[in-house]
Order: sequence, then C-alpha cells, then structure tokens
Amino acid sequence: MNRFTITVNIVVLLIATYWIFSEGFIEPEPYIAFFVAITVLGPHIIYVRRTELLQSLSGEKIPLSFLKSKLPFLKRISILGIGNVGKTTLVENICRNENQNTLTQGSGAYITNFSNKLNKYAALLDASGQSMSLQNDIALEANILIILLDHNSSSVDRKINQARMDKHDDFLLLLKDRLQTKEHSPSWIYFLLNKDDLWSMLSKNERQMLTGWFEKHVSDFKSLFPRTEVSHSKHSNSKTSDCTKMITQILKHL
Repeated sequence: MNRFTITVNIVVLLIATYWIFSEGFIEPEPYIAFFVAITVLGPHIIYVRRTELLQSLSGEKIPLSFLKSKLPFLKRISILGIGNVGKTTLVENICRNENQNTLTQGSGAYITNFSNKLNKYAALLDASGQSMSLQNDIALEANILIILLDHNSSSVDRKINQARMDKHDDFLLLLKDRLQTKEHSPSWIYFLLNKDDLWSMLSKNERQMLTGWFEKHVSDFKSLFPRTEVSHSKHSNSKTSDCTKMITQILKHL
C-alpha cells in the first residue's frame, strides 16, 4: 500500500464519517468525533510513520539493540551456517542494490524490503563471520532461520568433503541444542543445500548420498520442532533463478 492509496482511503473514510454525522445516525458530540477520528486515522498514521522509518533505514546496518527497542514489530531473519558456506553472498543477493555500502562483519541487522510493489520489510540479522556459538545466539532473536549447507568449502571443487559435512553436523547439533534449551521455536526454518551448480555434476550415487544426508537433517528438525514449518531446497548463489525463488519463499512468510 503506497502513500497515494493511504491518502485516498483516509479521504473516503472521512467523507463516510461526515455522512454518518450529517444524516443523524450518530450525534456529533465532540468526544464521539474525536474517537472516530482516532479510530479512522490512527492506524493509517502509524503505518505511514513506520513505512517512512523503514524506508530511511533500508540497506543500512543497525545495532540489534535499536532493532529490539525501535522496531519490535518487524520480523527477523537469520542466515546461518559454517564458514565459506555462502552466507555473505546470500545476504548481498537479498539486499540487492539497496545497500550502497560493503557488507560489514559484526552483529547487526539490515532492513530490507522483499517486494518491489508492496511494503514487505524484514530485518536480516547478520551472522557473517561469527562463531558457531554467536550464530546460535543470533538465531534466538529470529522468527525465520535460513540454514545453508554445502558439500565443500571451495567455490569451484565438485568433490564431496567428508570433513566438511562433519562440521555441518556439529554446527546443527549445537543449533538444535540451543533452540531446545531456550525453548525457541521459529515460525519457519528453511534449509538450503548450496552450491548446486557444483554438486549437481557429481555421479548419481554421490548426489543421492549428499541429498540423503541433507534431507535427514531436515527430517530431524521437523521432528524436534513440530510447531515450526520446516522446508528445504537445493540452491546456488550463482543462479539468479534460485535467488529469486528464495526471496519469493521468504515473501510468503512475512
């Protein structure tokens, strides 16, 4: 809803209010007029103010303390995973061209509009460069978790690295333990098996082994968090179509 639409709605509501008074359906006592004005205009004014604030912050990195105190109504998304799994690239793809500055390390959040036509803002919690423990702390602040897994730390190697998969196992074990200990159930957890442009070139048996390992983790989270929607997809940060699909999925959950 843009500002023009909001203005039109306000004008229509004011005309309707005037008609109700003029026809005598409601006695135009001052306190009644005040109540009607607040009821009619209040939500629109709040919406406009919030939208203007979010637009001014779009693409900027803000402290988590500011997010909690000033923007408690905003949904929070955390992108998690071990080093070199593609978190920073994914954040850049989501922020698109809104962020004029290079993404920086350290905890904080980026305000992002996920729709070009609607005001669908969310806070993207930045876990880039953080340790496993700190990422898990950030996960506790999020409504939505996007968890990245891959087969290899390299951006060019197709070969499955078992030590790499073991690191993913350890990370997910810590994450599950933290979420359960703190009794935190996100509304949605989205698993992405990244670098599909590489591992899709493996043999059929290797692909089945990799996707089976991936789907087992997804199944484990579904069992442990029955109130949470858990879904998954293959993904490649280098494919525009995959990034568009991911943003579309996020948009459905805002």
